[in-house]
Amino acid sequence: MQANDDAFVVTAIHAWSESMQKTATPPPAPSPYRTKAEAAEYIRCSVRTLDRLDLPRIKRGGRVLFHIKSLDAAMLALESK
Repeated sequence: MQANDDAFVVTAIHAWSESMQKTATPPPAPSPYRTKAEAAEYIRCSVRTLDRLDLPRIKRGGRVLFHIKSLDAAMLALESK
């Protein structure tokens, strides 16, 4: 009798696992925007250096955000000098 109970539990868990995989929502796409600290880390400089670079930024309320494409473009422009 124990073997039948174990088989039932395993089957139930397997069915539940498959149903959860089908209904689970995918994780949200990562944001292309970075905070000052994240942007500085992304281009491997200090926050103070980032401020001095005067890169394009977006101000939303009290937050300052940088788009990854702008960071990449700025670094490419600095590279060619």
